[in-house]
Amino acid sequence: MIILANGEEFSYNIFMIKNIILLITLLFWGFGAMAQTPPIFQREQFTIQTKAGAKHVFELELALTNAQQSTGLMHRKAMPEKNGMIFFWGEMKQATMWMKNTYLPLDMVFFDQKGIITEILYGAEPLSEKTLSTKEKSFGVIEFNAGIPKKLHIKPGDKILSPRF
Repeated sequence: MIILANGEEFSYNIFMIKNIILLITLLFWGFGAMAQTPPIFQREQFTIQTKAGAKHVFELELALTNAQQSTGLMHRKAMPEKNGMIFFWGEMKQATMWMKNTYLPLDMVFFDQKGIITEILYGAEPLSEKTLSTKEKSFGVIEFNAGIPKKLHIKPGDKILSPRF
């Protein structure tokens, strides 16, 4: 029993204190786990048509929300060759990217609002916090495993075919 400053008595028992501590711990643990839940990405097929006429079909994850774009391909250890992630900014803007918590070496294929590839950044270094910036404004980017654009002869001026453009 505790006597409060105003003279009132307050009784407690060890069982009640343990339960309160347990409840507080579970609440904080639960909220922390919710904050760590990765976003869910929809997938769509996109085709890139080269100026030479070759068509390459990819299954891309869509990074549309702020949470999706902030997470991107972080924490992934592998990605199939014909997969990637596409980001849409919603406007033409100067893009800056980094590779924090991204284990995969990536090539970044930037495009305009018509789906025309404007620039490619090759070989983004895994886990680097160095900022990567485009020379021109872009409407979005596709992140591929490093080497895919060169292997498939994808270059600026090629076209991304999708109902989204």
